[in-house]
Amino acid sequence: MTSLKNKLNTLFDEGIKQEEDAACKQELKDKRKAVLDAMEKRVKNLSWWREVTDNTLFGNNPFAPGAAKPKKKEAASPTEIPFAPEEELKGPTLFPVSKPKVYHFHPLAFVRQMRRMYGNLCRINRKYFYDQYAIEFGGVSDELKNDIEIILEGIEKYKTVKGAAFNKKQIAYILATIKHETGNFKPVIESYWVSEKNRKKYYEEMYDPILGKSEKRRKMALANENEIEGDGARYAGKGYVQLTWKRNYRKATEKFGVDFIGNPDLALVPKHSIDIALYGFDSGIFTGKCIFDYIDNTKCDYFNARRVINGTDAAELIKNYALKIEKCLKVSY
Repeated sequence: MTSLKNKLNTLFDEGIKQEEDAACKQELKDKRKAVLDAMEKRVKNLSWWREVTDNTLFGNNPFAPGAAKPKKKEAASPTEIPFAPEEELKGPTLFPVSKPKVYHFHPLAFVRQMRRMYGNLCRINRKYFYDQYAIEFGGVSDELKNDIEIILEGIEKYKTVKGAAFNKKQIAYILATIKHETGNFKPVIESYWVSEKNRKKYYEEMYDPILGKSEKRRKMALANENEIEGDGARYAGKGYVQLTWKRNYRKATEKFGVDFIGNPDLALVPKHSIDIALYGFDSGIFTGKCIFDYIDNTKCDYFNARRVINGTDAAELIKNYALKIEKCLKVSY
């Protein structure tokens, strides 16, 4: 236990040392304590084989598996356990002791529990994914793997409003959307392909409450909490699926405890960007529609699932991406 705690502390120390953002440093510090406390609690609740065989698990319980029961009330040898009346047996009883049977963890249940201990709700087979992705879309560079890895890790750890991980088809659609929105699985700013000058003008016309191109756009900006001149550019789309409007930056701030309102560019940090994207698919903050409206264990509408992000813009293209990516996925829960 001590060795494991030391290793975890070393890993967290290294991460805290490398992290430049103060808020992220504090987040890592808080997470370290939570992880160590949870690990220690769970380890204390486990019963190990050695404790069963040497009787230390059961204390002074003569009915424990393998326990020696002296015939007389006298000092026992080192290999015996002194007899005590049944009413005095107050040691832990994590296993039934009335019959000499040993109960084991089911291996699959044990693996699932260990995943939960370390925050994963599902596991995506990496080798299979990258091998198949190369077949469906062409070669996979180390840089692309690194970028996709951050996204896959975020998906594996995210707990939906249903209390579980996203299912395979939902994961396929989320990855298809990110592929379309970014082109290379890196967080981007909206309209990243045009010049900065033209991009700023577009943000002002579409999202600014003062500089909006029409009364309709200005009213829309105000309804989405863009209140002052400059908010249009400040809270324009950023991330894997382009978080837009101050209202949504506020919701992301409240959800994750990161100050996206004070520093909107934090939405471009990959680990934050994937959390925001998954939150949008899960909760419906982008358009009022969530992924469960179109894809769950009973239905799969890859075309209309685009409404979670942006009407039916590029819906057919993203649908075809999702069908290909679905072939790349092996997901265990």
